[in-house]
Order: sequence, then C-alpha cells, then structure tokens
Amino acid sequence: MPEIYIGILLWLALQTVFLIAAWARMETRIGHMADSLQRLWSSHDELHPRSSNPGERDHNGHNHEEE
Repeated sequence: MPEIYIGILLWLALQTVFLIAAWARMETRIGHMADSLQRLWSSHDELHPRSSNPGERDHNGHNHEEE
C-alpha cells in the first residue's frame, strides 16, 4: 500500500516541476514580447511625437484633414 503513495508523490513532484518550467518559459516569452513592444513604441514615438498639450485633440503626428 505505501508503494502507491510513493508513486503518487513522485508523479505530483514531476508534474510540479513541469508546471514551474512551463510557467518560467511563459514568463520569459512575455518579457521578450514586452521588450519588443517597448522598442516598437519608442521608435514610433521618435517618428511621430505625441502632443504635450492634454487639451488638444488627439494628434500623433500623422497628417489629418481638418473638419
């Protein structure tokens, strides 16, 4: 009977290791994606600076026809 408990505990330990490894891989991917997005927005802001006047209607540097 104790052999069953040992098998179950080993299986649970293995599943825990796999879960932690998967979580770490996911966190790494999210970190890389966040860094990529940050670089993308930084380069976009250099090309199209945002308005510093909060009262002004949204204008991000692109040409828009006046209404």
